[in-house]
Amino acid sequence: MERPEDDVSWSEIAERLKIIGIVVGLLVVAELFYRWITYPNDSFAIYQELLTWAWYHTHSLIFGAESVSYVTTDGPATILQFTHESFVGSSMDSLEVTDECAGIHEIAFVSFMI
Repeated sequence: MERPEDDVSWSEIAERLKIIGIVVGLLVVAELFYRWITYPNDSFAIYQELLTWAWYHTHSLIFGAESVSYVTTDGPATILQFTHESFVGSSMDSLEVTDECAGIHEIAFVSFMI
């Protein structure tokens, strides 16, 4: 049984699998690097505080300055507590801007892929 001329050779398949393996390996290394740089809590505290500041001022423009306040818990001010008479329920959950909420993982993953 002869092989057609336009058939893919095993060496070409091995070469393509090698390229795919390198890309997957680089993504795994990038993910491990991301975990290493974000290991300490608040490693992106400045970015998180900037997002919290933006949320605070946007909310203040819409509902008024008395409807939102910063809350701190032994760290940076990245938690917002909402209080406004138009909000339904008195036990409204606060908004905590964590590194996951800030989209750091997605930004790093897409950056590593590019």
